[in-house]
Amino acid sequence: MNDLDRHIGKWYGKYLGIVKVNERDEKLGWLDVEVPSLFPSPQTVCARPCLPPGHFWVPPVGAKVWVEFEGGNPSSALWVGVFYGDGDVPAEGAKNPPSSRVVHTPSGHVVEFADEDGKQRIVIRHAENAFIAIDENGSIVLSSKTGATLYLNSKDDQAAMMSPQGHSITLSEDTISVVHESGTTVELSDGKVQVVAGAIDLLGSATIPGGALLGTDQVALAKPVVVMSEALILWLMTHTPP
Repeated sequence: MNDLDRHIGKWYGKYLGIVKVNERDEKLGWLDVEVPSLFPSPQTVCARPCLPPGHFWVPPVGAKVWVEFEGGNPSSALWVGVFYGDGDVPAEGAKNPPSSRVVHTPSGHVVEFADEDGKQRIVIRHAENAFIAIDENGSIVLSSKTGATLYLNSKDDQAAMMSPQGHSITLSEDTISVVHESGTTVELSDGKVQVVAGAIDLLGSATIPGGALLGTDQVALAKPVVVMSEALILWLMTHTPP
């Protein structure tokens, strides 16, 4: 048999396929696909997967996949990758230069590895916009769907938590700050407690500098309202453009 005879009836190269069935009894990632350039619709072929080690990812019905044939054998189809059309690329990956590596699901879950210089980060984002992010400094942000946020700031060696309403707690090397969304603050540092508020009510018994004893009377102190900068910094660090 000469070389030409060996190739008669063989199908080499890649062919565009469309997934018609992705639920099969084998549960091995096999797909029933249409290959319009080879078979008339609605005829399909069963294609086995060609996946990287450690991965199991079955495309949804309607996805466009590349189809090959093992050794050119028409009865041994393989699906070896997917094809993105206009409007199919996830927003996280539609960038120039294409520096983000993105894993996404049809429902909207995303894992992003961003390698842009100075903006490296890893983000795991739920479809409802809850996320975990690690930035280029190794700082970590965790945020819920409603905006409750935990920020572990490795650059400034701080930890902070913010509620959806804007209240926050910040812990640094020598200071603990509790901030109400209105700007009222309580700060503990180096054996001191500082309270900043428009009015302060002291209830019960307390000792103030000078040894005076306060009873249950309320004491109103006229103080300016101060908005702690930690709350603003936290918002800026955790804000991710859509």
